[in-house]
Amino acid sequence: MDNIYVIRERIEAVYGKHSKSFNKAFQFILAMITFTMINQNTGFMKSLSSPVISLGLAVVATFLPPAVLVVLATILLLAHTLAASIGIFAVSALIFLIMYIFYIRLAPKIRTYEKREVYPLTGSQKGIFAECSKNPDSTVYNIPFLFELDPAVDEQKLSEAITRMINAHTYLLTEVYLNDKGDMVQRPCNETFIPEVIHTTNAQFADIENELVRPFKLEKGRLFRAEIYLTEDRKYLFTDFHHILADGNSYDIIFEDINRAYTGEKLEKESYTGFDAALDEEQQI
Repeated sequence: MDNIYVIRERIEAVYGKHSKSFNKAFQFILAMITFTMINQNTGFMKSLSSPVISLGLAVVATFLPPAVLVVLATILLLAHTLAASIGIFAVSALIFLIMYIFYIRLAPKIRTYEKREVYPLTGSQKGIFAECSKNPDSTVYNIPFLFELDPAVDEQKLSEAITRMINAHTYLLTEVYLNDKGDMVQRPCNETFIPEVIHTTNAQFADIENELVRPFKLEKGRLFRAEIYLTEDRKYLFTDFHHILADGNSYDIIFEDINRAYTGEKLEKESYTGFDAALDEEQQI
């Protein structure tokens, strides 16, 4: 079973690095198929049946939240039924309204749990844990980023923004380990995270750049790094996430929140963490 988890996580590691592009491509294809099928199978309103209309709606749906696809598809379908007859339109609109009401009432609600000192790992995390335990010097599950910053960036302000981001996403400080029973578990860590600001030279940074990505100490070690490097005329931000704690969706949110914190916005603490995901999975077993 662990091997299955490991294979899945390796696929997710590749997907995670390009998830934004994959998601947008899939969203466009799904939207194009949806709008084309509606136009071809109804087609009562000829002015909407053009492939150009389907393409335009698909492009719009690609760059908006996924729920917009459902809204646009519903509007398009209702427009065709209105062109057919007012009666069909009224019945269709009533059906969609009933479906929407049932969705709101029956959609699963996010569970809330009492806080614990120790939490289980998810099945996927257990697969990563097992693989990393066998290969402690591997960096296959590292997700590193190196940004060359604008010279105008205030490194102290950036450091404080990263600390504020961590305060909003404290799951990044989670520790994972084997408990006394040999179970793979995780627990919160309440320490304050302050990124290291490292003064160096261009020559020295060129020498160490390829050594920035290094193995994490998995058991009870910090699984997130953030370092700011300052040379004579350049500034860099290096971050590295262990995949056991983060994926493609995670670091999109994290970098957005660093930017928001840097510009002075207030960050809200995340309401659903990896601990909740682990407990959700535990409840389903």
